[in-house]
Amino acid sequence: MKTLLNRVLVTLLVLSLLLSAAPQLFGTLALAAEEGSDEVYKDMKIGVMSDLHFQVAQGTAEKTVPAMLEQFKADNVSVVMITGDIGYACEEAEYEKFWTAWNTVFPDEETAPELFVISGNHEYDRVVFGKEELQVAQERFMNVFGLDEMNQHTVVNGYHFIGINSEDETTDGKYTEVTTSWLKAQLDAAVADNPNLPIFVTAHQTLANTTYGSEWGSKKTAALYEVLKDYPQVVYFAGHSHYASESERSIFQEFFTCVDVTSLNYMSLEDGNHGY
Repeated sequence: MKTLLNRVLVTLLVLSLLLSAAPQLFGTLALAAEEGSDEVYKDMKIGVMSDLHFQVAQGTAEKTVPAMLEQFKADNVSVVMITGDIGYACEEAEYEKFWTAWNTVFPDEETAPELFVISGNHEYDRVVFGKEELQVAQERFMNVFGLDEMNQHTVVNGYHFIGINSEDETTDGKYTEVTTSWLKAQLDAAVADNPNLPIFVTAHQTLANTTYGSEWGSKKTAALYEVLKDYPQVVYFAGHSHYASESERSIFQEFFTCVDVTSLNYMSLEDGNHGY
């Protein structure tokens, strides 16, 4: 277990250096074989971002998201992971703005990176305000991003990516045995495939008492933690808190590794204010 954790930490140190160089943009995670290791890994770069908050009206995301995607393109990432809250009010026009940015930067579908995206609480704003049913919002999200199911498990260059979505519209999420049983099955499959590779897991909400800002919005994720703690290969990415990623506390490692992903729209501060 210690060897696995150390190997994951080495790769994340690359990420932390990139965070320092670009404080408002999340960065790229570069993976390669550990020097002196007999294991042969395929080189891999992953771009991660969260809480884009495209709005119907002109907003910050129109500047930050294309800039981030251009950086990912320059870094030649294989995967772009978005940990939720692509939109702000669950409107079709917001998702159209995302696809406009994506298709402008990656016009060739054949050479574009894999897009791995999950929903955040803002994907259900219309449900919260009584404008539609939960199923309608979920079907919209799947249609917009070409998904067959909300929860996802895909493999890119041998690396497993597992995406978990809240079972309802509540801000802090809902994760029952339905989700945790599915998650454990996916993790077991990934370990069976290769027990030595990192497994990338994402949900929108943070896990309590882990990364910087994880005290916010993590009241209902304890069940996820109880599953993940048995898999030291896991690197868990979450957004939602909007806390700054350049803090060294944004990477936490105990039984597995947690990484906080800041917002591309605004950052939350400890005094309750927001920084833009």
